[in-house]
Amino acid sequence: MDAEDRQHLLLFDGSDDWDEFEQRVDASLTGTSSQSPAQAQTFQPGGVSSVVLPVEGMTCMSCVNAITKVLTATSGVQSVEVSLGQKQAAVEYDPSLIGPDQIKEAIEDCGFDVPLDTHTLAPVPVPAPALSFSSPSPSSESVSRFPATPSPHAARFPAGPGPSSRLPATPNTPLPRSHSTTAVAASPATRAGQSFSSPSSSSLTKTAQISIKGMTCASCVASIENSLKDVPGLVSIKVALLAERATVEFDETLLSASDIAARIDDIGFDAAPILEKREDTVDLQVFGMTCASCVNSIEKELRNMPGILAVSVSLTLQAAKVEFDSQVTGVRAIVERVEDMGFNALLAQRSQNAQLESLGRTQEIAEWRQALIFSFCFAFPVFILSMIMPMCGWGRDFYNVDLGLGLVLGDVLTCILTIPVQFGVGKRFMVSAYKSLKHGVATMDVLVSLGTLSAFSFSSFSMIYTVLDPNHPKASVFFDTSCMLITFVTFGRYLENMAKGQTSVALSKLMRLTPPTCTIYELDPTTGERRGEKQIPTELIQRGDLIKIVPGDKIPTDGTVINGESTVDESMVTGEAEPIIKRAGSSVIGGTVNGLGTFDMEAVRVGSETALSQIVQLVEDAQTSKAPIQAYADTIAGYFVPTVIGMAVLTFVFWMIFSHTVIAEKLPGMFMMEPSKFVACLKLCISVIVVACPCALGLSTPTAVMVGTGVGAQHGILIKGGGALEAAHTITKVVFDKTGTLTVGKLLVAHWNLTRPCDSAATAGSSSSSSALDSLTENELSTIVGAAESILASEQQAQERFGRTTVLVALNDIFVGFISLSDKIKPEAALTVAALQQMGIQVAMVTGDQPLVAQVIASECGIHDVYAGVSPTGKTQIVSTLQSQGHRVAMVGDGINDSPALAQSDLGIALVSGTDIAMEAADMVLMRGDLTDVIGAIDLCRTIFRRIRYNFAWACVYNILGVPIAMGFFLPWGYHLHPMLAGLMMAFSSVSVVCSSLLLKQWKKPMVDDPSEKAIEERVRQELRSNKAALIREHWRRGLGGDLNSTAAGALAKASNIFGGQGYMPVGSEDDIEEAEMQRLN
Repeated sequence: MDAEDRQHLLLFDGSDDWDEFEQRVDASLTGTSSQSPAQAQTFQPGGVSSVVLPVEGMTCMSCVNAITKVLTATSGVQSVEVSLGQKQAAVEYDPSLIGPDQIKEAIEDCGFDVPLDTHTLAPVPVPAPALSFSSPSPSSESVSRFPATPSPHAARFPAGPGPSSRLPATPNTPLPRSHSTTAVAASPATRAGQSFSSPSSSSLTKTAQISIKGMTCASCVASIENSLKDVPGLVSIKVALLAERATVEFDETLLSASDIAARIDDIGFDAAPILEKREDTVDLQVFGMTCASCVNSIEKELRNMPGILAVSVSLTLQAAKVEFDSQVTGVRAIVERVEDMGFNALLAQRSQNAQLESLGRTQEIAEWRQALIFSFCFAFPVFILSMIMPMCGWGRDFYNVDLGLGLVLGDVLTCILTIPVQFGVGKRFMVSAYKSLKHGVATMDVLVSLGTLSAFSFSSFSMIYTVLDPNHPKASVFFDTSCMLITFVTFGRYLENMAKGQTSVALSKLMRLTPPTCTIYELDPTTGERRGEKQIPTELIQRGDLIKIVPGDKIPTDGTVINGESTVDESMVTGEAEPIIKRAGSSVIGGTVNGLGTFDMEAVRVGSETALSQIVQLVEDAQTSKAPIQAYADTIAGYFVPTVIGMAVLTFVFWMIFSHTVIAEKLPGMFMMEPSKFVACLKLCISVIVVACPCALGLSTPTAVMVGTGVGAQHGILIKGGGALEAAHTITKVVFDKTGTLTVGKLLVAHWNLTRPCDSAATAGSSSSSSALDSLTENELSTIVGAAESILASEQQAQERFGRTTVLVALNDIFVGFISLSDKIKPEAALTVAALQQMGIQVAMVTGDQPLVAQVIASECGIHDVYAGVSPTGKTQIVSTLQSQGHRVAMVGDGINDSPALAQSDLGIALVSGTDIAMEAADMVLMRGDLTDVIGAIDLCRTIFRRIRYNFAWACVYNILGVPIAMGFFLPWGYHLHPMLAGLMMAFSSVSVVCSSLLLKQWKKPMVDDPSEKAIEERVRQELRSNKAALIREHWRRGLGGDLNSTAAGALAKASNIFGGQGYMPVGSEDDIEEAEMQRLN
């Protein structure tokens, strides 16, 4: 080992004597070291050392990935293993380039804490194999599992969102850098030479999606979950009623998704596993294959393509499945290669099309419409025969035509007409009811089947008894009840599915934003010059494609403008009302609409990587999740059907006893109108069974959540599930991060006092950003830029009183002056704070900045509760302290260092202008980055939750009032519920709840107005530029009419001079209007 290497090790060890260092190394090799595993550092021959450091503040896999990516990009770091469970990081590094203190600083720069003094670590030489790393895994689900023994340095944080959380990454969002090394958790037992790979004893769990058709209410959901909860190997199951799917987690060594789907199918529902769509797998329909040689030639040709991982071609199905590396090749190249061989290749029907049909209830609506038409064709004549004809003489004579053996023509005709309805349309109810009862559960179909079969069976038995009885008494039949009940239920299901289809309109619109085709430039492979244009399906776009966008085009994917200029309407994705100017270098979002300009763009993210795809996935996840309040509905639904059946039996028994013990003159009039007491009691029993409806109760929450989250997505507010909705309506305190949240997040030079030659450099920096600070050197001078309290402390404090951060400058250890930097407050910050306070919500600010700077920013925003100089862990502790004081806390942030606090808070809100890790830890994502959307998000959640409560109240009141009436509580006063009317009420109960939830579509984001004259003038200026004549006239009229406050009226009166004192908008071009406005207002 040369002198230089020895010097590195001595510096690393903090020692002055090489012999002393060697003695410690020898002692460690003989096992006499007493170092704790959490602080273990090993030195490997060949110039590679390793260290395991405790890390506090990690809450999810995004934290792991963030640390891994930062350390992997650090010079000298050779490999990184981060354990979320053990709260530690194991790092292999070159000690000649980096040491533990630099590694610690890199981790802390990510926003996490390393509670360990790295200067005290001594290198402990161990054999090179002592550290073994598992192969990087492309999936976060393959992170190794470890014993539940926490590190002594591990801080306790609540679990944040898991690895399955989806992020709406837009081109304006800085994505984390991609590296080849994927985070793999580290075992604490590195000293013993144990591998970091997963222990073989850990169970292999898998998550899958299962499509379920035929669910109608919360009872169906409860029946599925209760039937499967005890299945060996099933870890968890969550069933989403409206999304018609279940998310299951299971041990794949004991179960498969197909096994679970088969069990659900046995319960009485149509279930099938949803095949997981991998991003780098494509399914093709290949036409033109005639024999096995065609199959072999296609497979051989595709396997020879760079980037192709696997190929499977089926001659029978005329299909091909290709797995490929998207970094090397793409779908279009695969399709073109197949077509070059003389075959026709098309993309298989996209799952998105099937999902759109599912969301729109296309299949269900068609099936119930057909069933309704069929049943109505028979129910209408049954109604005429049973209800209308007996009311008139000729009709009564026709109905009572004697056919012999006690049978009459009307009874026989109604029986014949009812059979197709009972056993045709009603078959689906009876089959589902049978399967449900077979597994010991009861659904709404059980009630329908029980009520209709009771009426049909009794009527049939009565006719048979009449024929067999020698006296041939007149049969007591009410086939009309059975037929009309099924028709009304079918009608209700049809309306219900129509309404349910409307609940997902917002999501369906998002999914339809991507255009079906686009125009790309064909480039010469050698020169790169454009050879022509070609129109291709959007699914065939590959990274790096050059795409032509003409006026009115929908942008097909996320990318960057190469040349040209235009305005783009992003309102359908981000909620931003005004078109955004795009020029060379600007980022564009797939699904947005181009204005009047033409430009060329390069595809950057395609497929599921695009912002639109991730927004859709996030909204889907939210709509399939359950709000905590839904648990009450599911619990009630589990007992609802058995309770209703019990009440029906009780009703029948009571009235049978009552009618046979009370003299006929004192019986209610209903008993006089029916052929027998038994028939009257049976009708009351059927009414109870039919009128009670768990559907309304079960639909109260999911319909409101689905509509509400869709409305939020249209306004740029992405809500991650029902839990966030329930948390938002109880928020009592909102905590804002400062930098990048309340402020713009870009430091500008506000003031400087420098001697030459630095003055000119600072002057240049004052017109841009702090990047000019990198150029404060001249004539090869050694420059030190930093905050030193010992230099000009009074001047530093004076600048901090203005909310500025002072940077002191010294050249060659000689102080030459200072530069003051300021971060501009967002224009809507003060308005947002004031509006939140008016809503009864307290506001606080937390920041790592200096107290004086923080106080100035807070005072300008109107915030009185300020926490300054706070570390990322400190932010979490502050949130926890506020929660312990009884507050329901919402945290608003945008950076990595906000992630622990976002996860700790009751409601985490992330701005899309921030980092992906912050958005993953949050419960809500604001697509526009506008602080006023915080108000909109809370107001929307409160509105949704109020609607859920209203739906619950209506469903409960409906059943509470309907069931007693059906049981005959009001019979003494002559009021009762006929079974047909009961069926009609049941049909409309669920429809009314769905329609109630659809009223959420009328929600509008609350307006946040600045009452100052300057703000109103600026708003008028913007409205004029947008040529919104009608709106300006209304503002002007209101201002002159005194509808606004005096300040507003004065501002609008001043602005009204633009119109020359006339009560109308002058006709002219936008340029004329803007010019007139500029002259008047300036």
